[in-house]
Amino acid sequence: MAGLASDRAARSGPGHRLAGPGGNTFPAVPPGARFPSIAALVLSGDVDSVQVPSADARDVARLFPRSTFVELADSGHHTVFSWRSDCSAALLQRFLSTDRAGNTACARSTGFVFPAVGRFPRKAVHARPATVSSRESD
Repeated sequence: MAGLASDRAARSGPGHRLAGPGGNTFPAVPPGARFPSIAALVLSGDVDSVQVPSADARDVARLFPRSTFVELADSGHHTVFSWRSDCSAALLQRFLSTDRAGNTACARSTGFVFPAVGRFPRKAVHARPATVSSRESD
């Protein structure tokens, strides 16, 4: 399986080639590369669509025969330094102590939705005036 993942990662395409001098590119993983059979924990945020999408992180995990891939729901790129750090830090601490991620149930969706402000008006004239409930709250 590692050879298959290595071949996939070495293909050209977004995230699979690295830029070199003079505009040349080369495979991120050289064809035929072998990876050690070490315990590896790969954490990925399911809303990280720009830096390292989960599909790419999953490909990296497949390169290591003893890897564990965990996708954190409602998390972006920085899984350990995000609002989901309670889960990712616990998984990481357990992994560093035991070489296993253990129970990954905390990685599932929390059901939390970040509050949004809605739509902004295109012109200031369409903006609602601010209201203050009391002078003490200023």
